[in-house]
Amino acid sequence: MATAQQPAYPESDVMRPAVAPKSSGAKNSRAPRGTTSSARRKTSSSRGRAAGPPAKKSAATTAGESLDRAQHALDQAAKTEKRLQASLKKNSEAVSAVKQDLARRSRDLEEMESQLKMAKKSRKRAAKELSRTTNKTTTTK
Repeated sequence: MATAQQPAYPESDVMRPAVAPKSSGAKNSRAPRGTTSSARRKTSSSRGRAAGPPAKKSAATTAGESLDRAQHALDQAAKTEKRLQASLKKNSEAVSAVKQDLARRSRDLEEMESQLKMAKKSRKRAAKELSRTTNKTTTTK
C-alpha cells in the first residue's frame, strides 16, 4: 500500500504564505518585509499631485489674483476698523458715564465727611456746654 507522505516543511504548502523562522532574542515583533498586510499600501496615485511640481500660472493671472486678494484684505480691514471704532465709541461712553458717577459719589462722600466733622464738633461743643451748665447748677445749690 502506498501511503501519502506529508511534507516535512509546512512552508511548501501552496495555500499558506511562507513563514520566516524566528530569531532568538529578537526585540522587534513586526512581520518580515515579504509578507503583505491587510492595510492598504500608499502609492503615488493615492497621494494625488503632492509628488509632482506645482503647475505654473501665468503672471497676469497671478497679479490679478494678488490684487483681488489685496482688495479683499483692505475691505475686511475697513470693516474691522469700522466695527472697532463703533465698539470704542460705545465703550468710551460707558467709561465716561462711570467716571461721572464716580465723581458724583466722590462729591457726595466729601459732603458727608464734612457733615460728620461738623456734627462731631457740634456734639463736642454741646457736651462742654452741658458740663458747664451742670457745674454751675451744682455749685449754686
